[in-house]
Amino acid sequence: MKKILLSVMTIAILSTSTVTHSLPLDKYIDVFAEIPSRIEIIQANGGDLESLHLERGDDGVHSLSESVLISVSGGTGVNIKLGSPLNLVKEPRYTNENNIGSPVIRDIGPSKRFIEHHVTIAEKELGTLDYIQLKAADIDTAIPLVITAKEPANVRGGEVYVGKLYLVLEDAV
Repeated sequence: MKKILLSVMTIAILSTSTVTHSLPLDKYIDVFAEIPSRIEIIQANGGDLESLHLERGDDGVHSLSESVLISVSGGTGVNIKLGSPLNLVKEPRYTNENNIGSPVIRDIGPSKRFIEHHVTIAEKELGTLDYIQLKAADIDTAIPLVITAKEPANVRGGEVYVGKLYLVLEDAV
């Protein structure tokens, strides 16, 4: 009886064991590691490009030429374009019309804009559609970033025009 019970238990254990019934599985899993590219644009003297001030010429064209350094790690160069067109707009003025302590914030006067904006880097005009490609040899030294814009008609002294220069830089691999 003991032999029969032992035989039945052995068969039961072997029949429920996953080891005896499982088939080997080969599984290949893709593994990725990306080396991030680091792109930096700074002034040639090492300062940050935070704000730029255009100087007025005699012909009403305001311009700036700034020497910049572009560094890219791990690439063969850099692709550059404008993320959006440069637009210099008259800074709004605000008033406190109700004179009860809380200012009424509203623009006084018509909106005026600079016209004929041009942005070049390394003597190549930047636009919003196509990238300008600069090879690593082109950016090893300081290159000129030039911005020009013509002032609108009927400007008055003291008016301030502001805008954002939106550059898109990507690694050229």
